[in-house]
Amino acid sequence: MIATVALAILGQNSSNPSVAPVKTYVGLRITAAAAASTGAKIAVACEDNSIRVINSQNYQQIYKLVGHPQPAYGIAFSPDGKYLATGDETARLIVWNLSNGQKVREYPRDRGHTRGIQSIAWSANGQRIATVGKDDVIKVWAFAGGNPVGTILGSGANFYGVGFSSTGGIVTGTLLEGVRIYNPSNFTLAATVKTAPQPGSNNLSLNKAKTAAMTMGRDGFASIITLNNRQTIVRLRGHTDWILYGAFTPNGKYAFTSGSDSQIIMHNVRTGAQVMKITPSSFVGSPLAVTADGRVLVTTDDMDQLKLFTITPPQLR
Repeated sequence: MIATVALAILGQNSSNPSVAPVKTYVGLRITAAAAASTGAKIAVACEDNSIRVINSQNYQQIYKLVGHPQPAYGIAFSPDGKYLATGDETARLIVWNLSNGQKVREYPRDRGHTRGIQSIAWSANGQRIATVGKDDVIKVWAFAGGNPVGTILGSGANFYGVGFSSTGGIVTGTLLEGVRIYNPSNFTLAATVKTAPQPGSNNLSLNKAKTAAMTMGRDGFASIITLNNRQTIVRLRGHTDWILYGAFTPNGKYAFTSGSDSQIIMHNVRTGAQVMKITPSSFVGSPLAVTADGRVLVTTDDMDQLKLFTITPPQLR
């Protein structure tokens, strides 16, 4: 049975963009997605353990990267777009060179996570990589290689997602409260922000400027928090079950969320209004990414196959 995609337009504001399906990669089931910081390049981690790097303008595969023994769930481009970091269920962390598709290095597992890696982020200067594992630990690594330079223990907080703020702080979502921010120099806790109506976060996504974080809650709400004054500025509604993934458009005006209710919702960040719903998507939450040119939304369908949507007009500025 081939599922159709329902696009529900929820707002009457003609200035809001529209989203339309453009490409489905039949048989390519993915577990994670990321977009490069510039241009149209995307990367997806696949259930067959491979990593695919794709040009979202012509939909052609650039590289198929092979080296993980199990699927990767953490994936992130370096700020300059030259490298890709991927982390899998065996807690292997690998960096790839995107000029030739070759492995640059694999980090020592005996000093890393004891369970699978679920999220990855690069510092703004590209010199550090932060990883979150299912072991409730954040590891901070030097891009140059070697053992981790920092370890942050959740101690029951349940870390989900990671990023670096515009000032360098290490930001993570926690199921216990919502958001934590750690000092990048000594890895001590700098601040905690509790989300509402119920505290807690399933995941975390930062905007392009790294000034705001979006947390995905088990109460069906996503919260957007400013990282400078640590205030919740808007709560995004519409899901009927857990929200698992989120992504901002490059201009920061819109945000996409996906959940275990098989819905992807586009929200207006300023007003909190729902702009559009896409259904059906993955029943375990669709990985999400928006290309740096603001033209393509990366998702999955209800069979977890990679599915691309065009955004009109592009949301770059």
